Amino acid sequence: MRNLLTLLCMLSTNAALAQDVYGTANGCARHGGAEVFADDIITFDGSVFEFQQSFCQVSSETPHSDGQSLFALNCFGEGQEWQLEYVIEETDVSDRLIIFPIDTPEAREEINLCK
Repeated sequence: MRNLLTLLCMLSTNAALAQDVYGTANGCARHGGAEVFADDIITFDGSVFEFQQSFCQVSSETPHSDGQSLFALNCFGEGQEWQLEYVIEETDVSDRLIIFPIDTPEAREEINLCK
């Protein structure tokens, strides 16, 4: 019985570690371990957005029927804390998302599944 519990714990830990990460090309490179310093670094793992010098934790998600979801974010970086709202939009390509701050939809960024 103890071996079964150990196996179940290991499987659930591995599933959590295998969570999909989306990002810009530079964001995916950094996520893969490369030292990248660029303004266009973005990664998203479902619970945290990471940028060049800041990160934002998702505090809530509101899905919409049009394939968009609104994310309320608590952000931290450079000794500051602030809140943002980001939209994530599904695309016709399964491993691609569009993200943008709700107040500046013209600042759309394409992020792809990091491989």
